[in-house]
This record gives sequence, C-alpha cells and structure tokens, in this order.
Amino acid sequence: MKNISKKKIVSLVIIAIVFIAITIAIFPYMMKLKDEEGREAFQNFIDSFGFWGVFVLIGIQFLQVVIAFIPGELVEIVAGMMYGGLGGMLVCIAGNILASTIIFHVIRYFKPVKYQNADELSIVDEKKYKRMSLEKITFIAFLIPGTPKDALNYVMPFTKIKFTNFIIISTIARIPSIITSTIVGGSISKGNFWTALWVFVGSTLFSLLLVFFYSQFEKKNKIPDEN
Repeated sequence: MKNISKKKIVSLVIIAIVFIAITIAIFPYMMKLKDEEGREAFQNFIDSFGFWGVFVLIGIQFLQVVIAFIPGELVEIVAGMMYGGLGGMLVCIAGNILASTIIFHVIRYFKPVKYQNADELSIVDEKKYKRMSLEKITFIAFLIPGTPKDALNYVMPFTKIKFTNFIIISTIARIPSIITSTIVGGSISKGNFWTALWVFVGSTLFSLLLVFFYSQFEKKNKIPDEN
C-alpha cells in the first residue's frame, strides 16, 4: 500500500462505502426479479419513466455489473421482455460497456502493483505447447457459460491487457449469453425456449468465427519474439 497516496486511500474508502450502500439498497429489489410478479413490477417501474426508461434500465444493468455477485440474467431477461431480443441485448451491452470501462479505469488508477514483464500468460509447458495470449484467455473466460464474468472485470485491470482490447473482446464474448437471456425474456410469455437455444448456438459460432479471423490477423501482424 506504500505506493498509494493518502488521497487515493481516502477516495478508495469513499468508493467502497458508496459501493456497499448501493449494494445493500438494491439487492432486495434485484432478487425480486426471480419471480414473475417481481419482473412485472420491475417492468411497470421502468415504463413509468416513459422514453427515459431505457436509460434507467441501462443504469440498472450498470449497477448489476458493478455489484458483480447479482446474476446478470435477471436484468437481461427483463430487458428482453421490454425491448425484445435485439433491443434488450443492446441495452444490456451498453450497461456492460459503461460499467466495465469505469471499473477498469478505477482499478488501473488505484492499482498498487506494477505490471509483470511477461506479455503473455504461460498456462502450460512452453516447450511442449504454444503460449496462449492474454486476449484469447479473456475471450474464453467471458464466453464460457457460468464463469463469473462481472467479477472478471475486477481482475483484468491487473494484467497487461490493453483497455480497448479488453472491451472489444469481452463484449463480443458476452453476446451469446446476453442475447440468449434477452430472447428468453422476449418469448417468455410464449414459452418458445427453443428459439433461445438456437440463438445461443448461432451467436456462439459467430463469436468463435470472429476469434478465428482475429487469430489469423494476429499471426500475420505479430512481431517476432526476441530470443
């Protein structure tokens, strides 16, 4: 902590207090989204803001990501119910990008440790396997269902990954999960869950295709290691 100034410490304490207060205040309401009655009440609350309701929902998605341990699917399903699969996805992505951006820069500002020298993370024996780039690890971590994606926002700033790479890769990798939840929300009254399944498969394949092209681009433009 010796590398952090007193001003930063005071700021960090204030942020922590605000964070805890918001978590305590919003947690009971977020948990009500688990049942149908709670989701309908939430919809009515958003509708009461009229045109500005979409921005309120983006703000709520932002808070969900910041709080991290509240399941994001709860907000995503309601977003789908209100704005459809695609519209709900765009709302959720906007909230995710806003929250991830702020978290990344705040942690980079307060971070008391220096970057490690390694540009890549060696996860296996380098003599037998090629090293996996940090960007690829980030994509896989945000793509796989069930991983604590929101919590990863608090981890990645401690690595050497560039902010723009982090935002682009994590956002693309989140799309299959988000659009599945929003489409479930959009079709929940009809019980058409097969649509959500096929969308998840299709969006996952699309994301993997993007990674393939990114890998090809990376190989063509990679600067050789100095040995």
